[in-house]
Amino acid sequence: MAEKPTRAAIYARISDDSEGRAAGVERQVEDCRALAERLGWALAADAEPILIDNDISASTRSKKRRPAFDRLMDGVVSGEYDAMLYYSNSRLTRRPREYEAIIEMVENTGVRLASVASGTADLTTADGRMIGRILAA
Repeated sequence: MAEKPTRAAIYARISDDSEGRAAGVERQVEDCRALAERLGWALAADAEPILIDNDISASTRSKKRRPAFDRLMDGVVSGEYDAMLYYSNSRLTRRPREYEAIIEMVENTGVRLASVASGTADLTTADGRMIGRILAA
């Protein structure tokens, strides 16, 4: 695992954008860029570093696929990304099963996670995984 990630991706999502302006996800991306700068993390240069699911719910009741989320997960597994930045845990996922997949991915790949608003749970420790699971629920 790199001390300072050099291939970070930003994931932004908002459930309801009835006007189609994408203002909510644009604010999230701006905040995530600022967080990356504070952390000294570089965005991926050889892959799409900004992944957005606008107007797509992440609730357990939603049946819609989130293509950008799927792309993010695939990109981490394939080694395109070594870090994920997102606004809050609820913007990343609201599905406990998906959070379990994220925990497993952290264990398998060493990907680093950083959130603007939710703090950062260290998913490499038992306590951090417990906190992450509570936040996902």
